[in-house]
Amino acid sequence: MSSANLIANDAKNIVQAHLDRLGEPKDQHLSPDVKQAKFAEIAAELKK
Repeated sequence: MSSANLIANDAKNIVQAHLDRLGEPKDQHLSPDVKQAKFAEIAAELKK
């Protein structure tokens, strides 16, 4: 796995953990494409 994938995976896990704590059901509010775009944005921010 590339480092970008690892960062995106970590970002996904962090976001999901926050959603879980807020009581949001998984995969209910955002389509997979929208989620992937948001995770890519987060990964880009983490690389800076």
